[in-house]
Amino acid sequence: MEDSNVVLSAPLQQLKGEHVSLRADMDIFYEITEEIVFDSDPVVVQQFAKLYERISSSPAKPQTPVSI
Repeated sequence: MEDSNVVLSAPLQQLKGEHVSLRADMDIFYEITEEIVFDSDPVVVQQFAKLYERISSSPAKPQTPVSI
């Protein structure tokens, strides 16, 4: 969802440039999620939803990416 006509302020442009790899990771996570939802029955999707809720509510956040 890139709009080449949008002009960002210098701080926002710097922030965007510093987080290119994070955005790429987010895109990969989204693609994996779409594959899980498409290829799985509703029970599996519900289990992943529960897992997501547990991880999201956890006070301890991982400091480094986890490789699968």
